[in-house]
Amino acid sequence: MELHFTKLQGNGNDFILIDEYKGVAIPDEMKAEFAALYCDRRFGIGGDGVLYLSLSQKADLKMRLLQPDGSEAEMCGNGIRCFAKYAYDRGYVRKSCTVETPAGIIPVEMNYQDDSFFATIGMPEPKFMRKDIPATGEGEYKEEIEGFEVYAVNTGVPHAVIFTDALDTVDLAGIGPPCQVHR
Repeated sequence: MELHFTKLQGNGNDFILIDEYKGVAIPDEMKAEFAALYCDRRFGIGGDGVLYLSLSQKADLKMRLLQPDGSEAEMCGNGIRCFAKYAYDRGYVRKSCTVETPAGIIPVEMNYQDDSFFATIGMPEPKFMRKDIPATGEGEYKEEIEGFEVYAVNTGVPHAVIFTDALDTVDLAGIGPPCQVHR
């Protein structure tokens, strides 16, 4: 089977995009397994996720993002920027569009200025409550982890946030794994 894909990168996140504008390329029941196999950086294409572009009944386009663990993210700011560039370059949309995501309908404004592509994304309302991140417990997420005050927010994908005046005071490689598994 021959399958066409596009590899895109936005702000350090990289994605495999599967264009299903004209029809399904990967059946829904296989999308999670496909993401797990092909996002693998040693034995697959490698990526932070697989973006699926298709037509929508509610918006101009529909975006799904399957992550390397097979789960589906509601939304991703860097992912939708890559998605928008691809759709714009293919002529599926011009200047502005709406994109259906599990997080809702997202408005997108885009254009080229010289050789640079710009996209403005109407991000969904951030969620700060533990139940929406998801994390255990009640209320907003604020924990001490490895000596840092860590906050969490879900903008379609959960994020851990540490406020600092000097980035070099935070060992990102050291703090990342404990944050990732902390609930």
